[in-house]
Amino acid sequence: MDKSVRTAIGAKLQTAQKLNRTYEFEPNSLLNKQHNILPDELPDTTPYTQYIAIGIGGMAVTLVDNNRRVEFSPIPHDPRHTGMYEQIPFVIRPVTDDLQTNERTRFRLRRVREINGTMFAEYFLRKLDFSLTTVDLEYRQIVDGQVISDIWHPAPDDQYPVPIRVNPGQVLVTGDDYVASSAKNTVQFTNWDMLELLNVGRVLFQSEAAITITELALCSGVDYQTRYDFNGIELPFTESIGTQITDFVSTFVPVRFQQAGASINLDIGSTEPLLALRNA
Repeated sequence: MDKSVRTAIGAKLQTAQKLNRTYEFEPNSLLNKQHNILPDELPDTTPYTQYIAIGIGGMAVTLVDNNRRVEFSPIPHDPRHTGMYEQIPFVIRPVTDDLQTNERTRFRLRRVREINGTMFAEYFLRKLDFSLTTVDLEYRQIVDGQVISDIWHPAPDDQYPVPIRVNPGQVLVTGDDYVASSAKNTVQFTNWDMLELLNVGRVLFQSEAAITITELALCSGVDYQTRYDFNGIELPFTESIGTQITDFVSTFVPVRFQQAGASINLDIGSTEPLLALRNA
């Protein structure tokens, strides 16, 4: 699994959902406002995480050994961040060659803008498929530096706990083992997706090599039915409103060298460390 950071926005949304309270949107946190896509539309239902966004600004490159080698280091996001370092669209097409109706259903946050005299449609968000995803509990241990995970269920002793006896010379601390809620999901990039991303590089940066996915954002929001102009014809389109980043994921996908396709494994959830006795 790639390293992830839950945002403060994600924590607030989780708390509102847990307590069944009205969710208030924070200023300077909406991707809709950042991209000027339905910036003033807010949902009347509580959003949930159901989209991903991608970027190319999440990795630092250092030349070593007298410039003979390069080393890559992830640039972590702070939980306070509400935007990506350098977000890119999944697709960019001239409006005269826009996506077909069946292709558009996977995407959200469509923006039309002019680049060098040509009008382009950009798609900044992709819908996640959770149809086969289950939410499980896991018991995780660190063994020889590796995390070992097993499915875990509460035992009878957990429902009828007894206090841990702390003997003289001992202290009760959080240990190395922990339990976690886990929802695993794999984001697939097909050959079609990779070719579209290479086109993003050509249009925005005049280089296919510019597109290496190094940051991924899990986003919450609510689907919203609207209508857009598609090459002179007004057609329905499902947008996302109230769109915010709930988690950042560091990854590394050099698109030019993985044109056949790629996958990014996600592990969505939270962890809680277990108590352990240690000598004082």
